[in-house]
Order: sequence, then C-alpha cells, then structure tokens
Amino acid sequence: MTEEDSVTVQAMKMLSDPQFNKLNQRLNRVNVFDAIDMGRQEIKHSAFLAWLMDPSSPHALGDLFIRRLLAQLYKENIRNHHSDELADDFASLAADDLTEIEVVREREAHIDILLKTLDNRMVICIENKVDAWLHA
Repeated sequence: MTEEDSVTVQAMKMLSDPQFNKLNQRLNRVNVFDAIDMGRQEIKHSAFLAWLMDPSSPHALGDLFIRRLLAQLYKENIRNHHSDELADDFASLAADDLTEIEVVREREAHIDILLKTLDNRMVICIENKVDAWLHA
C-alpha cells in the first residue's frame, strides 16, 4: 500500500465516522448573518443576540431565549464537569423569573454582552468573536 493509498483510506474512514459527520453538519448550518451579508460584522451579531436575550425586547419571546441558553449551559456542564452543585444552581435559576434580567452591551469593562439578574445572583459575560480562536 502506498502512502497515497493510506491517506485515501484514512480520509474514507474519517468521512464515514458518525462523529465527524455530526460535527460537519453543525459547522455547515445556515447562518442568517451570512444570508444577509453580515457574516463578519461582530458588533451587529452582538446587537442581535442581545436583542434576543432581552426579555423586554418586542420579539414576544419573553425570557425563553435566556432559558434555552441556561438549558444549554446546564447540558454542557453535566457533560463536561459532572458537577452536581453547578447543576443544582442552573436548575434553580431556570425556575426563577428571568423576565427582569438586565442585558448590557459594550459598556461595562468592554464586555460584548453582559446578562445579570437584578440581585446579581446570575451574571453571564459573553465575548463575541468572529473567526477567532479560543485563547486566554
């Protein structure tokens, strides 16, 4: 078997791997920002996301978007950390009334989107980056 054959075999294995296909599907989803030619406009992404997250915005979603975000964070926490304490915190937050959550953009400490409850029991900082790698 030549090196070229070996690469072809490896490529075929990768293309038939269910995890690779799942990842590929996630990466190739329709992006509404690309559809309206704003795919790289980070500030407009943040404005739209903040609007969706703000229960007082006139989108008729109330706190549904925040609740879905918390549910996703909860699932990720369980999957990655198996922390019962954090899981309980997310579960109790999900039961709270989140209609009074404050959504702040680009003001406090240059945080792209800041979500916080009035009692500061929950504070979520979102750094929105387009085409950037995760780094400290």
